[in-house]
Amino acid sequence: MSFLKKKKFNKTSLFQNLKTIYGIGTNSAKTICQNTGFNPITIFKFLREDQLYKIFSYIEKEYFLIEANLKFYQKENLSYLLKVKNIRSIRNRLGLPVRGQRTHTNANTKSKLRRNKK
Repeated sequence: MSFLKKKKFNKTSLFQNLKTIYGIGTNSAKTICQNTGFNPITIFKFLREDQLYKIFSYIEKEYFLIEANLKFYQKENLSYLLKVKNIRSIRNRLGLPVRGQRTHTNANTKSKLRRNKK
């Protein structure tokens, strides 16, 4: 919870500020507001410390993969696929589409991104 206190929340509503946390999207922000009993359009700077503690403790209890934990999980998953030499990891390393998309005429965006990486 300490990293959530250090994060700067500068949006106006509680809903918008929750969406700025990496790993919490629109639906998750709505369910957090509903389960903690707050109105999503509540202005964030008017919340008291105990209210913020209630929200942050709920996030830590329910959503254990946010911010750095989620990034680490994704990185570990990709490194595992590379270690096993899965086709997904090979295509990802080559900069090709991973999920079976057509490459004869499409995949231009993926190719542009590959060029910019080098």
